[in-house]
This record gives sequence, structure tokens and C-alpha cells, in this order.
Amino acid sequence: MSNGSKLEDMPHQILAENIWLYVSPVLLLIGTVGNILVIIVLSRKQMRISTSSIYMICLAFSDLGVLYTGLPRQWLRRFGIWNDDSNEYVYTDLRAFTEAGCKFHIFMLYYFQHMSTYILICFSWERVIAVYFPFRLKEICTRLTVFLCLLSTAFLLLIFNGHFFWTYQLSIKKLLYPPFKEIRFCEPKDKDFRLLWRQIHMWAGSFVPFIIMALLNGLIIFRLCLLKHKSAVRSTRPVGPTSATVTLFIVTVVFLLLTAPMAHYYYYVAASKGLWYDVNDVRNLASRNLHFAIVNMLLYLNSAINFLLYSVSSSKFHKELTSLCCRQRSVETRATKAQCRALPTARLSHM
Repeated sequence: MSNGSKLEDMPHQILAENIWLYVSPVLLLIGTVGNILVIIVLSRKQMRISTSSIYMICLAFSDLGVLYTGLPRQWLRRFGIWNDDSNEYVYTDLRAFTEAGCKFHIFMLYYFQHMSTYILICFSWERVIAVYFPFRLKEICTRLTVFLCLLSTAFLLLIFNGHFFWTYQLSIKKLLYPPFKEIRFCEPKDKDFRLLWRQIHMWAGSFVPFIIMALLNGLIIFRLCLLKHKSAVRSTRPVGPTSATVTLFIVTVVFLLLTAPMAHYYYYVAASKGLWYDVNDVRNLASRNLHFAIVNMLLYLNSAINFLLYSVSSSKFHKELTSLCCRQRSVETRATKAQCRALPTARLSHM
């Protein structure tokens, strides 16, 4: 450790801790309210007719899973303390309580992250079909095929992430920084598996989906540009993208921008076998922790703001949301007026 400095006194470490402590609950609140509103609005009669709504509802549930498996754990970890009386570190890591909790939590964390990613890929395929085969869309993308696509994706990801139940365990590990005490950690049984899994996750959860989404959205843009050119040549009304296509494009671009830093982080930390930072250097370790906090906040921000993206990009969604709010206000207004009308009647009955 450099110059005998304490990790918790490093400016970068203090900033990282404050990010986890104060930004986490804000994102959790915004994401919870936003995703619940997405589910409510898209479940309305006028919206659930479209198969695109099924993808977005499932994405909202998956995003809630991402937020609630990641943020509460990291937030509670900020309250771990060292008890001098019992000479024991009271560690509030949700994974460190039981062996089953260790395996189940890390499984759910990666499962929801992968599910959100591949739901977007399924949605992108539907939009490609909608643009290239618009007259066969209702024939190909029925509610049954959408459900089968989502269920098969969920099942395959269940198998893909199921290894956590036998590759991870709860073990005792000595901290590499003050107070250098032994605490319980949820980690792989094979030490080399951590690096292997992070490389697999980097490709299956980031790089490959990025390439697929970029190609699919490129196909959509190419087709729309081609249709626009043909309309200009024939002097006919130009064919524009549908509301669902615009929404998908914006959500995908935001997804790529906000999740790319995490992939970049894993590439340099995991693929370089930890040589990107030195755990024996307090300043270096504090910088690593700050980087980790920032890229995670961007990742969770992606799962928290889809409601705002839908509101901005989809006029239909915005219209239904406004209708829902106005209807609620109308119900409250009628209830208030009914109470006001009933008040004089009640007074007269007592005279």
C-alpha cells in the first residue's frame, strides 16, 4: 500500500462511495416509477393490441429486475462497519449471508441483464420484418410467435446462466486493503473461472448484442432511406417510420451508449487479467473503484429511463399516458363534486 494511506481517505474512493450511496436510491426510485408506468400504459386496451407492447412490457419487468438485483445490494454495502469490540467486520453484502443467497443473487443479476439485452434484439427483429415485409407483419409476428420468442429466450438464458448454482460458493477471503481482515465473499470455486466468465459475459452480453443491434438497426435505416428515395422518384407521399420503429431506434442507441462503458471496463480489467490496476496501490485501487461506480451507474441508468424515452419518441404512448392522467384527474374531480353535492343534503337531513 502506498505511503501507508488508507483507502477510505482517498478522494476517488470517497466520490465512489458517495455515488453508490446517493445516486443508487435516486435511480431506483426513478426506474421503479417509470417502469411501472410503462407497464400500466402499455397494458391499456388501445396499446396492448400491438405486439410491440408485449416486448416493451417484458423489457420493463426485466429492467425492474436489473435495478432491484443490483442497486439495493450495492447501496447496503456502503453501511458495512468494523466492530472493534468483537473484532469482526459486519459486512452487509446480501450475497454473503448464505450459500444459497450467494448463488441465487448473482444468477438473477446476470439473468436480468441478459434478458433485457436479448428482448431488445427480439424487438429489433420484429421491426426489421415490419419494415421489409409490412403486409406480412401480422401474419408472421402474431401474439403467439412473440410469446414463443420471449419464452425460448428466457429458457435459453436460464440454461446459459445456470452455471452459477455450481460454479460459485461462499468463501472466506482476506481484504487486500485496510482493515486487511477476513470476510465472507461470494466468488467462483475455481479462481480462473472469474476471468473466463467475464470474457464470456463481455462477448455474449455486450459485444455480440451490440453487433446484432447495430446490423438490425442499420437494415431498418437502409430500408427507410430506400423507401424515401423511391417515393421522391415517383413523386408520391414519403413513407416514414412507425412510432414503434422510432422508439426502438432511440432505445437501442441509448442502450448502446450507456452499456458500452461497462463492456469497456470489463475488457480492460478482466481481459488484461487485472493488470489495468494495482491492488497494492491505494490510489490506483481508489481510481478503479470510482471507474466501477460510474460505469455501473450508467448501466442502471439505462434500465431507469425507458419511460422517458417512450414519452419523447412515441406520440401514441404519450397520448395514452396523458389520457390515463386526465382520466384519473377526472375521477378525482367527479368524486370531489359528488362530496360537495352530498354535503348540503347531509346538513338538511340533520335540521
